[in-house]
Amino acid sequence: MVSTIIALSVNAINPNGITLLAKDLPQLAKIDITTTEVSEPIIATLSLEQAKSFYDSGIPFIDARHDEYYHEGHIKGAIPSDNYMEMIFTLDSLLGKKTAPIVTYCDGDDCGSSEELAYDLQSSGYTKIYIFVGGWTEWTNANYPVSK
Repeated sequence: MVSTIIALSVNAINPNGITLLAKDLPQLAKIDITTTEVSEPIIATLSLEQAKSFYDSGIPFIDARHDEYYHEGHIKGAIPSDNYMEMIFTLDSLLGKKTAPIVTYCDGDDCGSSEELAYDLQSSGYTKIYIFVGGWTEWTNANYPVSK
């Protein structure tokens, strides 16, 4: 117990200490998808309207749900994520560069798979990753394009 208290105290005063609680990802009010140069990698959330705008602009969507859910239905044109290496190959073929925007989604606010996938993509060198938090549920409720 004493060592835990000491460790937490040292972590609190250390300028490079470990964050104990995850911070909420920002939702950007205005997103310029044409900007290719970014000073730092971006991971941010999208509203339904922003996601639809990205979709209409031809930005790739990646379905972070398990394969069985993807095959039951997904956003039209979305790339499945179950085979990570195959997904990366598909993205590289589509985008040609890792600075192009990508959207991940899963099944609503309570699903964390799209955020986990976003961080995995960032670790693979992608720099503009957006998470559509409303996901499959919000997309289908809006009657936007789907594939089954």
